[in-house]
Amino acid sequence: MKKSTLLVLGAVLTFTLLLSCKTPPPVTDTSESDALRSELDQAKRKLADLDDQIIKLKNQIAEFEDQKTVTQKDAEMQLADMAMQLDSANARGIELEGLAASLRQDLADLQLKLDELSVENQQLKKTNTELLNTLNAKSDTLAQRISELQKEIDRLRKDLQTALAEKDALRKELERDIERIKQAEAELRAELKDEIARGNIDISRYENILIVSLNNAVTFAPDKADLDPRYEPVLMDVADVLKKLPDKIIRVEGHTAIGISSTATLQKYPTSWDLGAARAVSVVRFFQEKAGIDPMRLVALSFGEYRPVASNASEETKWKNRRVQLVLVNRPLYQVEELKKAGIGN
Repeated sequence: MKKSTLLVLGAVLTFTLLLSCKTPPPVTDTSESDALRSELDQAKRKLADLDDQIIKLKNQIAEFEDQKTVTQKDAEMQLADMAMQLDSANARGIELEGLAASLRQDLADLQLKLDELSVENQQLKKTNTELLNTLNAKSDTLAQRISELQKEIDRLRKDLQTALAEKDALRKELERDIERIKQAEAELRAELKDEIARGNIDISRYENILIVSLNNAVTFAPDKADLDPRYEPVLMDVADVLKKLPDKIIRVEGHTAIGISSTATLQKYPTSWDLGAARAVSVVRFFQEKAGIDPMRLVALSFGEYRPVASNASEETKWKNRRVQLVLVNRPLYQVEELKKAGIGN
């Protein structure tokens, strides 16, 4: 009986030592790891309870061995009682073995979960590191882009300031130019008031563009391109005013009505383009040769019959289309937008 008891105790001690010697795996700081740690602590407490019970059994067996002076009857009763206790201890040992096996399985499951969490944690750390590196790289790129954009903004701001200054200078120059043209317009109107009253000359202005329209009925004979000498003094008055604006280009534009009535004229000027151009050239030559205007300022153009200012349906209105227009424009020669707004030129 004593030997059997010692064997049981040895088995229980061995089982207890195996359980107590197993080191629990490290856990992460996640909530699931905390739960696993709690379960491990509970298993350790159960093993400690088993150790206490085994110690108590050892103590009882030791007491049984020391009781040699009791009577045979008491010894038999004690042995019977010890046998019952031993049977109970054996049954308890079997129960504890089952519990220990269950705890081992739980520990194995917990270890597996901890391993999985450890792998997942490493993957998360790696992902976080990669994301942080990517974020830092993008942050550096963004900072560089912001710096470049700031430089571009500074450059554009300077360009804007320069453009505004240039615009302001141009505006002031335009205002001065308009005042000069207004003065020239007033002077022409004063010098040519009689011709204006007769309808032989029309003067108009669009901002700094001055337009003097000469009626061909008095400047040229019908279907002819030679200037009427009687009208040269009027052209000289116009030239005297124009010479006061040496920075201006003088566009001399020849315009005609529809149809050339003379066969002789058709032989010399087959189209209205030719007649308009010839009349424009006659005025240009007068300004250069007799009025002394710099030829670099003079341009001869022909629009023929294709820029009418009145209907060509009757003789009463056709005469308005037979004209030479003197248009003063700034250099460079072709101020397209300004001319379009003024309704003349290209």
